[in-house]
Formats: sequence, structure tokens, C-alpha cells
Amino acid sequence: MKRSVQPCHPQIGSLPSMSCRHLMLTTRSGRRGRAAENLVVWFLRQRGYRVVGRNINCALGEVDIIVLDPGARLKTYRFVEVKMRHGSARMPPEAAVTRSKQKKIYAASRYWILKNRPGRAVFHFDIVAICWPNKGIPRIRWYKDAFFPEDPLGWKPS
Repeated sequence: MKRSVQPCHPQIGSLPSMSCRHLMLTTRSGRRGRAAENLVVWFLRQRGYRVVGRNINCALGEVDIIVLDPGARLKTYRFVEVKMRHGSARMPPEAAVTRSKQKKIYAASRYWILKNRPGRAVFHFDIVAICWPNKGIPRIRWYKDAFFPEDPLGWKPS
């Protein structure tokens, strides 16, 4: 039986199957980012959180992970931004969540809220920072309520 060869990017060549194509075409940082998000999903599930969305994209921004908080009295969603630094980075990962990045997260969260209509709910914005040394176990820091939206729609900290 002959395997079909899929056309691919001209500089990369052709790939034997579609199953491994995504691994070869993504960048190293893309694979590391996906591994970091998978680690955070595992981390949050161990604490009882239920993942309701991942990689929510709209034209204005992206939210990495959306979880439902099990310990809250009201229905509480947490929009989680994952940042990772590999090796011995000079800057901590959480410092990369700038004001402009926060605005993009707000835009994507509004998109998700309008699309899914969760009803009466509370929304929080968190950062999970991962420092992953070249050899060793990654360190995870979770900043709950790391930032708050400030826009004319009335999203302000109470």
C-alpha cells in the first residue's frame, strides 16, 4: 500500500502524513507554549477547577484558558493567561502581561461572554507564570485576580 504525500511549505518539503505535520510546522516556542498550557490545565484540574474553554480567539485578542471556579458561591469564571520562561530568563514571565496584552485578553473574554451567555456570573482575570529550567522541575506561580478591566462598560474592581 502506497502512502500519500501531502504538499507542504516549499522550504520544508513534503510530509509523509497529516498526523505529524502540525508538530513539524510549529515553532519550538509554539510547542513549549502548548506544553505550558497543558501543564496549567493539569495544575488547575488537580485543584478542582473545570476547564470550559481553551485558546479562545477573536480578531482583537486571545484567552489561553477559561475555568469554572468550584469553591465560589456564585458562578465564577476565571480567564487565565499562561506565561512561561524557559531556561535562565532575565525577566519574570508575569511581567510580559502588559497593559496592551490585558486589553487583548479583555476583548477576547467579552467575545466569549457574548457568544456563550453564561448568565449571572462573576469574572476574574488570572496569570499563571511558569519558570521552566533547562534541567529540572517547572515552578508554577498562580496570581489570582492579577488585573482588572477598566473600560466604559463598567468592568471595574468592586
